[in-house]
Amino acid sequence: MKDLTLVCKQNALYESLKRYPIVDLAPVYDKGVRGRTMSGRGSNWLLAEVREAGVKVIIDLRTHDHTDR
Repeated sequence: MKDLTLVCKQNALYESLKRYPIVDLAPVYDKGVRGRTMSGRGSNWLLAEVREAGVKVIIDLRTHDHTDR
């Protein structure tokens, strides 16, 4: 039987974003993150911080949203 060891890499993006109020923020593998909605006019500053942290792609998984944002 082979010795299986768990490899844990630090997720730099998660570490830089965890200080912000992003609901359910969690690391995804070693380079990605996931979290819940940041929509609304009051969160424009947060979106700017997320971009500044290096996020290039945001995937909107909402199903009943009819906005163009």
